[in-house]
Amino acid sequence: MENAGVAKGTFYLYFKDKYDIRNKLISHKAGELFSEAHDALEASHITGFTAQLHFIVDNILDRLETESSLLGFISKNLSWGVFKDAFQEQADDDDFPFFQEYLNLLDQSDVQYDSPELLLFTIIELVSSTSYSCILHSQPVCLAEYRPYLHRTIDCILQAFIHGADVEKIIDLYIKILKETLQMKEKLYTIPLMDAFKAEDECPFCFVERQLEQHAMDFVLGAGASYMEDDVRAETDKMGFCRTHYKKMYDYGNRLGAGLILKTHFQYKTKELHEQIRIFAPSRASDFFQI
Repeated sequence: MENAGVAKGTFYLYFKDKYDIRNKLISHKAGELFSEAHDALEASHITGFTAQLHFIVDNILDRLETESSLLGFISKNLSWGVFKDAFQEQADDDDFPFFQEYLNLLDQSDVQYDSPELLLFTIIELVSSTSYSCILHSQPVCLAEYRPYLHRTIDCILQAFIHGADVEKIIDLYIKILKETLQMKEKLYTIPLMDAFKAEDECPFCFVERQLEQHAMDFVLGAGASYMEDDVRAETDKMGFCRTHYKKMYDYGNRLGAGLILKTHFQYKTKELHEQIRIFAPSRASDFFQI
């Protein structure tokens, strides 16, 4: 607040706490993504709700693929509550009313869908959770290879939400997609190893080990900053890291993140030690000391 030249009292006139300002920023940036996608949709003159939805998804993924830092910030802090607040209670008059536009597109559709809000939630959760690793780490595959499976899954979700949908038909569609996904996974098992052999490294197994190690550090300390997530921090507090990997985390470049992980790990261990001291009770002297 000092850097922004804003008094503490002024800050709390607009935001409840630091998490509130984070959520407002996330909802604003997410709103910008949907606004740009909507503008592109209008310029494309695409009709039909299904085609429009696929276009919006592709447009947003294209933008996130070129801005990995934005993807890391939004995806790791995103929740349905943040989305819903962004769409129903605009923080600014200039913010794009995406949720209302989404309902308008549904109204123009020839197909009636049940639970529009739940439908949107399901698609957003699917796209954001599965595309994150594909874009940032090309795991399990790059985004280009994953897109066809993503769009087919979205089609399956849309079928499931159609009013009076044929359940047996939907189940058959799910089974078909599942079989195709399993076939893809069988192929994916060989990809990292084949890449290692093609890399002409001294040892392909060492190459795989370094890649996995780098991906793990990217996950913890990279753009996604997963070390700020409660569940991740709980594990790092409990487990800690060895000397070698603490040094590698320090050299990674995010020294603030590495310092926070080390600090809270020490706090956890100190608390654990104090608890052990508190419950410790010396045993009775053994017969060895008795005369």
